Parts: sequence; C-alpha cells; structure tokens
Amino acid sequence: MRTTPVAVIAVSLALGLSALGSACDGGSGGVIPGEDDGGASTSSGGSSGGSSGGSSGASSSSSSGTTSGSSSGSSSGGSSSGGSSSGGSSSGGSSSGGSSSGQVDSGCFPNTVPNGSQCHENGPNPPPNSPPNTPCCDGVCNHGSTPSVCGCSTANQYCSDYDLAGLYGTDCCPGLECLYLATGYVCHTRLADGQKCYQSNGNCADDICNGITDLCGASPVGSQCTANQDCGGGSTCKIDLGPPGVCCYADGLNCTSDGQCCNGVCDSSTGKCGCGANGDGCTRATDCCAATGPKCNSMNKCGCVLAGATCGVTADCCSGAVCNSATTQCGCSMIAGACNVLGDCCAGLTCGAGKTCCRAAGGACGAGTDCCSGSCKGNNTCN
Repeated sequence: MRTTPVAVIAVSLALGLSALGSACDGGSGGVIPGEDDGGASTSSGGSSGGSSGGSSGASSSSSSGTTSGSSSGSSSGGSSSGGSSSGGSSSGGSSSGGSSSGQVDSGCFPNTVPNGSQCHENGPNPPPNSPPNTPCCDGVCNHGSTPSVCGCSTANQYCSDYDLAGLYGTDCCPGLECLYLATGYVCHTRLADGQKCYQSNGNCADDICNGITDLCGASPVGSQCTANQDCGGGSTCKIDLGPPGVCCYADGLNCTSDGQCCNGVCDSSTGKCGCGANGDGCTRATDCCAATGPKCNSMNKCGCVLAGATCGVTADCCSGAVCNSATTQCGCSMIAGACNVLGDCCAGLTCGAGKTCCRAAGGACGAGTDCCSGSCKGNNTCN
C-alpha cells in the first residue's frame, strides 16, 4: 500500500485553508455596493497573500501561484496598503468615490453641481433637443457672466439685465437686487434718498429717481420737476409750455404763500390753495376768483352782496345798490322804511324827522302817511 507523506498532507491542508479564507473575504462585503471594486480586490489580495505567505515558510517548493500571492500581499495588500490605507478608505471609500459622484459638497443640495461650475438653463418654451437645466448647488445658474456659472452674485458683483432676469430670475443672492449703477448691472440693496440713481426708479428704495436731480427721492414744493413723482409733500408738477415744470400744491391743499400754489393763490383766510367763489371767505381781492370781480367785500366774503343781505359799505352791494345804514342791508328803504340819512331812502324820498323815508312837500301822495308833513292835499300832493 502506498502511503502519503506527512509533509505533503500539511502543505495541502494549508493551501485549502488559504483558499477558503480568500473565498470568505470576497463574499462577505469586501466590495461595497456602488463603490469601486479595486478596493475589494486589493483587500482580497492582501488577505490571500498574507495567508499564503504564512504557510510559504513551511515549504519552499509550493506552487508558483502561492509564492506570487505571498509576494504581492506583503508589498502591496498585506496589512498596511491593502487592508486599510489603499482599499479601505482612501481609494475605494468615501474620498475618491464620493467626490467623483458630485454628491458630497458642503452646503449644497444632493446631486448638484458645485458653485463656479459652468451651467446651462433653458428659457421659456425651449426646443425639444435642448439640454436639461444644470442642477446648481444653490439653485442659481448665474447669467451675469459669460459663460453662465452656478452660484448667486454677492454685493457689487455683476448680474444680468432686466430682460434676462425676466426669463430666468435674479442672479443675486437673497436680500440683493440687480441694479443699474455706475459700473453696469450689479447686485446691491436699493438706494436711500439722496443717492445717485442713474434715472432708474427701480434703483431707489422709494421707487423715485428724480428726473431733475438724478437722486433718489422727491423734491420740495417750488422745485423744478419733469413729472409728478419728482415732487414731494403732496405737491404736483405743473408744466406750462414744456418741461421743466415746478412743484406746486393743487387747490384745497394747505399753503403759506401764493408761490406754493399751482394757481398762484394761497387763500389767506383759509390757508389753502385756490381762489374763493361768491360767498367764500377772503381777506384780499386775490383770494377771490376772477369771476367775482375779483372782489373781497368788507364782510370778508368774495363777490358782491345781494339785495336784502347784510352789508358793511355800499361798495359791498351788487348792481349799484346802497348799503342801508338803518338796516345794514343792501337796498334802499321805501316809504315808511327806516333811514338814517337821505341815501338810505329810495329815489324821490327823503329821510324824515322820524327816521323814516317819506315824500317831501309837493311830492305825490296817496295818504298823509306818505308825506313827511303828514298831510296829503286834495290834489294828491304833500303839503
């Protein structure tokens, strides 16, 4: 009977255990799903090489495959390079595999392109063959540069003009707007009153870029203007023959001088712009509209005083009527009416001793009460 030498049995057992260990390492998670297989191969190689190399010392006459595995395992994959440094984390783990996928970028959404990368963004109704929008880190494909790049613009960085912004949205970071300033379109906060606005209302916090001063903010009353928005304090821009006009107050608004009012009249009795109509208060003739004369009567009312209305002087009364001193009303007194002077009585009458209007001697009468003497003769004349 032929017997197998003990040394041969030992070598065979060692080779079998080595192969079994290699197979277990390869099937128990050496290759991480979705990562590079190279790390797993190196790890497996190191494990195999280590095991093989361990038994290699027992017999120098082992197979060439075993010797090759031992050499490769000790120099590259044994414990230092293949076990932890090369295959475990550096090459196949998170550093190389994560970055190559574009998914690991601090501050960005997953599966996005880092800021500063060139990007593409479609406008409305793109053609069917147009490439998809680039998924930028912060969601902004910035058209303020050529070519477009991912990432919003910070203060004083360039941005696309209003036409492009209408198609794609703003290029500016939150809190900023794309303004047209000295250097062109840049991201900036809106400008405060008094700052140069380059004839663009949208540059100003109050949406007013003054057409005369080219500064944000309206001008006070009395200033030159090109449009109503140039005028502050409730004033409007009055333009006669052509711009520039002047900022002034419309009728009914408070005023302190004629020059503040668009019609040139600050009614001193009311303190408001605008001339007064008949019966309105006044302190001077110019407070009253031209249709009234202009006339401010002694009662401080615009226009003349009608018959029977209270008056101060004869000049107050309409149509040449007298201001009756006895009645303080416009209009003369008839027979038996009150009077203080001759002028209080209507034509043909006189002011009698009893302070009533009557007919003098020789005047026509119908009764004695018509006559200042109290006697009406038979021929209907006063004694």
